[in-house]
Amino acid sequence: MVQKKQIPRYSESVLLAYFSEIAQKGLIASLWPKYSMLKATLNLKENIDISKFSKLIMFIKRQKEGYTPKKSKIALIFGVAGAMRSDELIKLETNNVKDLNSKFLISINTSKTEINRLFIVVDNEEKTILNLIRQYISLRPAHTPHKRFFINYRNNKCSTQPVGINTFSKLPFRIASFLKLEQPHLYTGHCFRRSSASILSDAGADFAEIKRHGGWKSTSVAEGYIETSMQNKINVARKVFSNDACSASTSGAEKNFMTTESNDINLNFNTEYHATDNLSKPSFSSSNCTITNVNIHIHKNNLDD
Repeated sequence: MVQKKQIPRYSESVLLAYFSEIAQKGLIASLWPKYSMLKATLNLKENIDISKFSKLIMFIKRQKEGYTPKKSKIALIFGVAGAMRSDELIKLETNNVKDLNSKFLISINTSKTEINRLFIVVDNEEKTILNLIRQYISLRPAHTPHKRFFINYRNNKCSTQPVGINTFSKLPFRIASFLKLEQPHLYTGHCFRRSSASILSDAGADFAEIKRHGGWKSTSVAEGYIETSMQNKINVARKVFSNDACSASTSGAEKNFMTTESNDINLNFNTEYHATDNLSKPSFSSSNCTITNVNIHIHKNNLDD
């Protein structure tokens, strides 16, 4: 008869399984508190020192490294959805956030440009965004002595202490580090606002729409965000390399074509203009080709500038 191996009730493997289940439920903030509680209880009642369970401790540390608290997630959602500055996140108050069941309506009344703005947060396909915001709001202590919306979140509960400017300024860096983006130190407190404008530009918004969204007075600022838009660069590239850019006619010019085996075409235009000539300037285009060299020589004699 094969004897079954007896696994100790509080072995490291058993505790690893227990903490893995907690982590899978998304309760990352509760890992260390539960570890501390078990450490004291098992040491007292079972004479077991789980501080020697190196694999368990390493597991919890790794979970914490990839964990972004609720306040960070909500700040990311609001910051990108509303193109919010760090100081606007700080000054956001509870009465500025209204739950309209299928969406949240957020008002910004402390903008740097003194332009009041409204924006809406809707749910994602997984139906998790609105519930996440509601969970964060529900954790607000009833005796909070101020109206600041963002308060510190730790160990699965909120305190009454408001979030400061340094925390908001470092949030993009923390998020970029979590996502393993290159050079995370380049992601500053202004990242939410810039990302919001770039995303809107990628979606096809024009200058006027981007200006309204971010409350910008200057068109040049909106243009700057569109210039950094990846989708805008792709659209420009498609226009440059499209076949439509290769249709043309030539007029008033002597044309010499030399076709190579690679179907490249060299175009040489040599046209002389005289004061008495009534000629139009030469124009050209080609169809389905690659233009490798174009030489245009125009001589104007006795013409006024």
